[in-house]
Amino acid sequence: MASAFGKDLRRSITHSWGRFLAIAIIAALGAGFYAGLRMTGPDMRLAGDEYYDGTSLADVRVVSTIGFDEAQIDALRDVEGVSAVMPARHFRIGWRAIYAVLPVA
Repeated sequence: MASAFGKDLRRSITHSWGRFLAIAIIAALGAGFYAGLRMTGPDMRLAGDEYYDGTSLADVRVVSTIGFDEAQIDALRDVEGVSAVMPARHFRIGWRAIYAVLPVA
């Protein structure tokens, strides 16, 4: 013998197929969007890492307010996993929110 709750549930579904299907489709779409959003972050990190490795872009930028001497630059070159070091000097010239960064050879 079926319970009253089971009978009522079956009747509410069979008497309103359109509403039941609409709710089921909305739930399926929501689950699909959630799964897609959960995978977007890891996929973007992986794609960015592969792009950086393929184009030899810089992974790290080391900045100092007083500059580096040659011994410190050589120490950076000796770090394991570092394939290239490109020292450069930049001056920031600015007034309020408008400024320019000028590379100096």
